[in-house]
Amino acid sequence: MVTCVRRIKQRVGWFLTWVKLLPLLNRVWVCCCVPLSERIGSAQTPPVSALPPNPPICPHSETTLIRLWPRRIVRCRVCRVAFQPAGAVREEYVERYYRNPRTSYFTTDGEPNMHHPQIHSAFMRHCGLKIEGEGRCRLLEIGFANGTILKYFHDLGWDVCGVEVSHWAVEYVHNRWGFRVYEGDVRDIDLAAHTFDLVVLTMTVEHLQTPVAVLRRCVEILCPGGMLFVTVPDSEADPKDYENIGHRWYFTPYAFQCLLSSLGLQDVQVYREQHDMKIANLPILFGAGRKRE
Repeated sequence: MVTCVRRIKQRVGWFLTWVKLLPLLNRVWVCCCVPLSERIGSAQTPPVSALPPNPPICPHSETTLIRLWPRRIVRCRVCRVAFQPAGAVREEYVERYYRNPRTSYFTTDGEPNMHHPQIHSAFMRHCGLKIEGEGRCRLLEIGFANGTILKYFHDLGWDVCGVEVSHWAVEYVHNRWGFRVYEGDVRDIDLAAHTFDLVVLTMTVEHLQTPVAVLRRCVEILCPGGMLFVTVPDSEADPKDYENIGHRWYFTPYAFQCLLSSLGLQDVQVYREQHDMKIANLPILFGAGRKRE
């Protein structure tokens, strides 16, 4: 019996040692196998002026493996976006976002945080959007979480509507403010084309399995001349984003510009926020473009 216990302790010790060595082994593998230009935190991306006329958005055949552990991540050699090539979102993230109403994704100390919409609206004004313009404009937000952006624009006189995958978020926003909100995928919801003046996705695209398909649907329901506004984490400024269990896609400014340009928008702008204005403790990339008239 004593011998059996010793063997179990010995094997547990070996296992724990192996787990502790995994990050070190991953670094050794990166140093030996990944080209310097492709490594996380040191990748040299082309300037936005070098953007190809029809940039692909992955999955793409020309990829380089840049991370092996704790999850496999590859980077496209053309559009420079990094992504997890396969696999479902981990159950831990599903619980934190889709099911748990107490998560910080929705509220701060039990109340919605209204600071974020002010940061987003400042960039929208920078892109030429007349937020306080005359007439009743229409806003659709994909992934509205606690509804603060919907509330912000509603108070400015906008007609607001939202789509969310979280059942709790849909109930919370509908019961608190009475906004018109839908649960599910925007591609499966009956929204007429050329309906909205502004479509917003804040910190949503990096979670999607097929971001290009979702964004093309968003462009479809925009009015001619309407604006698509998107934010994503700046993975180049903060390589810790590659460790986020809920993210499938990892963007640099160049990759983000590729994504928006692939949608056929005009006047595409990408802006890297100041680091003292982090949202959810992450540096953010703001992007916007207008649908052609």
